[in-house]
Amino acid sequence: MSDFRDECQKKLIPKTEFGINLPQFHPYESTSLAPLGEFAEKVEALGFDSVWTLDRVFSSFPFLEPLSSLIYVAARTRRVKIGSAILMTPLRTPSILAKTAATIDFLSGGRMILGVALGGNSGEYAASGVPLNERVARLIEGLRIMRLLWSENDVSFQGRFWSLNHVHISPKPVRESGIPVWMGGSQQGASVNDAAVKRAAKYGDGWLGAGSTSLDAFADSYLRFMKYAKEFERDLGKLVAAKRVYLHVDSDREKARGILEKTLSAFYGKRFDVDGLCVYGSDKACAEQLTHFIEAGAQTLILHPVADHLGQAKVLAEDVIPKLR
Repeated sequence: MSDFRDECQKKLIPKTEFGINLPQFHPYESTSLAPLGEFAEKVEALGFDSVWTLDRVFSSFPFLEPLSSLIYVAARTRRVKIGSAILMTPLRTPSILAKTAATIDFLSGGRMILGVALGGNSGEYAASGVPLNERVARLIEGLRIMRLLWSENDVSFQGRFWSLNHVHISPKPVRESGIPVWMGGSQQGASVNDAAVKRAAKYGDGWLGAGSTSLDAFADSYLRFMKYAKEFERDLGKLVAAKRVYLHVDSDREKARGILEKTLSAFYGKRFDVDGLCVYGSDKACAEQLTHFIEAGAQTLILHPVADHLGQAKVLAEDVIPKLR
């Protein structure tokens, strides 16, 4: 496996990119559109490469819908890529999602990245009228439909769930190749679900490690992703890997840990394994921990502060990221 790891490392782009999650939710503070736009403008000015959203239907605290948020942010920025990390596509009609994503890409000048995954909240699936046992099939069929609509002008399709008869959407995505689709999966035990990794290697343009995935699980899943991609005869040089990382920078390590545990335990509805899944502490300590994710294969690090979003963005841009360049 070490030889294959070396082969994968040769495929990495020379410059690591750094994204940041938008302040889309906070269990203990009100969320409004004004701070969202201000945040997007300031992180672009700070030099971040991309901004990202999560997906959730139901929440006991303010949580902004991801695609609507990206449209708003696209209008407030000029350079940063905008993406979902992730979007539960089986909950959505693929033709409508294809149209929405293409519109965001068009309005943003080709900056959209669609990160997708299944999600596993049975309540959200039930409320959306989608049986859990159909989610994989809906994900794959939906991707086929979206890519057809993004690339062709006369689309007919007959599938298990949806059918199209001589239709097209316009405007199409800016890039002829369409919108990049990065795929992720959840950690089960010590590793990421192998079916999710294999599915991403077959259908995705990239692998996206979740914030609830450990360093070791991400490193292992990335190698499996590349291994399966090679078996599927994919062009490894065109595939990318990203990792979303929950973090908080503070010289008071215990304070940083407490902020992460309080916020993420509320968000996930159970005690969150901060020590195993998060990065926290001084700027130097955070930089050292983040280096391991880059070494494990992450070409894009999606940094996810959970409190004091603007303050954390500034510290990350000025004190942490320069140590990783």
